[in-house]
Amino acid sequence: MSYQTPPTQFRGKTWIVVVNAIVFGGLAGFCAVLGPLFLVGVLKPADGRPGTGAGIALSIISVPLVLVFVLAVFHVLARRRPVLRLCREGLEINLLGASSLDDVPLVPVFVRLTWLIVSLQGFRQQLVRARWEDLRGLRITGPPMARTLTIAAAVDRSASPPDGQPGPKANRVSFGEAAFARPLDQVASAIQAYHRNAKLRGRLPSWSR
Repeated sequence: MSYQTPPTQFRGKTWIVVVNAIVFGGLAGFCAVLGPLFLVGVLKPADGRPGTGAGIALSIISVPLVLVFVLAVFHVLARRRPVLRLCREGLEINLLGASSLDDVPLVPVFVRLTWLIVSLQGFRQQLVRARWEDLRGLRITGPPMARTLTIAAAVDRSASPPDGQPGPKANRVSFGEAAFARPLDQVASAIQAYHRNAKLRGRLPSWSR
């Protein structure tokens, strides 16, 4: 039986963000076009009364819809780069839209989304690294279809520091079920396979490439 080398790159699941971009882009365009048309009187409600109220409402609603659409487009483009790359020195992780609310439990999705846009944290792309010797363990938790992969390691955030300032180190990084195009079990198995086999790691490309 031939031994199949575990994958070394894991790309993000894009269809979810593509659907979000299409849906919110369509709704934003609908509101952004019809709102001004109602305001200037080109369109009127079916009862014949002025459509000023509808125009104002549609114009206001179009603003957050456009922002969500822009955020979704950013994540579609950012996922062209692998979310996780296994290198000779360790793990190279492409963090997309990491938020200060990520570790806060029971925060509603709407609140998280609003905070990502208002704080601009949702538009942040950060490259972080964890050396193999600093990897302390992996854990997959949660119910089916909502599981989380947690990588416990000393994660160096200075690979792409803002304004040239050294970044802090984190103790762990977590990924949701929708973070990767592959199942979380395959991601964890590949990391464990290379972590246990130094000879296999020697064949990996350097993260400086």
